[in-house]
Amino acid sequence: MTNFDSVVPQSISKILIPYDDALTIEPAYRSALSVAQSSAAELVLLCVQDKPAVQIKDAQDRYSTLRGLQAKLQQCPVPCKIESAYGSVVDCVLQYTHDHAVDMIVMPVARVEEADKVCSESFVQRVQKIAQCETVIVEQI
Repeated sequence: MTNFDSVVPQSISKILIPYDDALTIEPAYRSALSVAQSSAAELVLLCVQDKPAVQIKDAQDRYSTLRGLQAKLQQCPVPCKIESAYGSVVDCVLQYTHDHAVDMIVMPVARVEEADKVCSESFVQRVQKIAQCETVIVEQI
């Protein structure tokens, strides 16, 4: 695990932020944006779902939330894209990290009482053990 004070911005070119509609991604994206701006890194918002949206409204809500975040990011001079993946969160994050040469993962982590959420402490610990890149945790407020 890394904190933002020890990150060398020049070495970061792609930052991945896993997203699940159960968590607020704002604190993680603000932290990642800080590093991205100082290193000209690309931000990738990875929307991971265990299964495709059954209801069209669910899919539209997910997409709308991510597009809103991307609109905020577009106001800054930082490249940003949204990707979607279906399956195990850990598997999807690790596969994307490997396939797309991700240099840093910025993960929102739920409070202990919200441990059943996707980015729970157990999820973070599993990603940290396996990921071959910097891993930064941003707690939910």
